Amino acid sequence: MPSLFDFALNEMDAAFVAISAATPPPLKVPYVDGVVCRFVEKTDQQAMLLKLGRMISGLRAGRVLLRAGFGQELAML
Repeated sequence: MPSLFDFALNEMDAAFVAISAATPPPLKVPYVDGVVCRFVEKTDQQAMLLKLGRMISGLRAGRVLLRAGFGQELAML
């Protein structure tokens, strides 16, 4: 049986996919000696997408740390 945590992550993943489908993609822009991907338009949806991506990534990282016994490291996040 999936946990509430897994349910929440699945819902966030679905929201991420929905928002990214309705958001202009990042473009390659010159940077120093190469290129980087950046959102040129800087819309509210793009900001939400970036924040949601960091939240999902942070929650997954926290679960890995906690399962490995690194509670203090998780607390520092």
